[in-house]
Amino acid sequence: MFGFLRAKKCQLTAEQKALYSAHFCAGCHALAELGGRPAALMTNYDYTVLLLVAGAFEPPQSIQPAPCTAFAPRRVQVQPLSLETRRRVAAVNLALIEAKMRDDVEDEGKLSARAVNGLYRTRFEKAREVLAEAGFPGAMFDTLGERQREVEARVGASLSDLAEPTAALLGTVFQFMGPDPHADALGALGRAVGRYVYVWDALTDEAEDRRRGRFNAIHHTRLDRPGVREWLAVELRAFRRALALLPLGDRRPLVLAVAAHLRDKLEEAVPSVRPAHRIPSVRHRHQRHAGDCDCGDCCSGVDCCSGGADCCSGADCCSGGGDCCGNCCTQCACQACCDSCCGPRQTCCGPEPSPCCGRTEPSPCCGPSDPTVYNRRQSSLSCLGILVVLVIVAIIVAVIYYQSQRPQDSVPPPPPVHSPASHPKVRASGADWR
Repeated sequence: MFGFLRAKKCQLTAEQKALYSAHFCAGCHALAELGGRPAALMTNYDYTVLLLVAGAFEPPQSIQPAPCTAFAPRRVQVQPLSLETRRRVAAVNLALIEAKMRDDVEDEGKLSARAVNGLYRTRFEKAREVLAEAGFPGAMFDTLGERQREVEARVGASLSDLAEPTAALLGTVFQFMGPDPHADALGALGRAVGRYVYVWDALTDEAEDRRRGRFNAIHHTRLDRPGVREWLAVELRAFRRALALLPLGDRRPLVLAVAAHLRDKLEEAVPSVRPAHRIPSVRHRHQRHAGDCDCGDCCSGVDCCSGGADCCSGADCCSGGGDCCGNCCTQCACQACCDSCCGPRQTCCGPEPSPCCGRTEPSPCCGPSDPTVYNRRQSSLSCLGILVVLVIVAIIVAVIYYQSQRPQDSVPPPPPVHSPASHPKVRASGADWR
């Protein structure tokens, strides 16, 4: 799946959005350097995640303007990266696309995949050369489809078994993006992404695969949707645990925003079932309206914190007992996940001030409710409602005025009714008779 690992930008500041866009444009320029403008068309959000991770291990550099690869007169902001990083990440992206196209041709014989393989053959070959020079085991791309079919033919294969070929490949890819001291954390991150994406793809294609009679991992394991949701939630927590071990710096909120996007898409596809005893109180409902908290108190029976290691998945909280900004709350009952995360050190319920959701004081998630944001939002909605009513009234008045000023259609008078005595011929005959 390409384009799935995108960030939830609504929880990013303007500076963080600019940094994310600068990495996206940097990926486009890196592909153009490696394979020309046609290769730049293969830029995608998943590729941007690789750039964010790889760029975190480089010396900090300021964003610089550069000509757009699609329209040269346009200037875009680009994150500078070293030549080695640009070539590595661009080559990995093209190799992943080639593996995807090869799989589509072997499984379904797609004409579009055959066309892409033909048009980009030389660029794919160049990407292989770059990876071989850097020491990447390129055979993992070539044998991905074969290894996947072997696992699918295995009787009693679990979801983890079925996702292993993709997990192994992406684990190696992420390890390739950073230095050796962080190889384990990078590998864990890539494996979590690989497992999540593979099972998510099976979940979204479940109905179509059933209709076409194609292999589907969920059909094969006969796991129900709540079970699939829990499986994916476990992988999402593994994703966040691996992130916590990496020195991502100012890129950490951007990658955490990707995790937030995955969480939201999972909630849309398989909504969580909230137990009756976890109905939030008036105070918690008020806080969620204010944009501070998107989860309630931790409680027993909802996969709650175990030794402070994991937060309740039922509340979609982060691993490590923390908030969605990547920080840890010491009390499980706090569970203050921000809808708008603001940086690596902004907590939602700790002693430090938090500008989450536009605040400059600690969030009321763990204390008295502060209706500031809620009142401001309610005031905006009230003003909008009044404006809509005024517009409707003005339209009605204009229609009534127009109707009153419009001239009435003239009705032709009825034809005159002549009595027999008044008819000329009757009068003439009467005169003669007399």
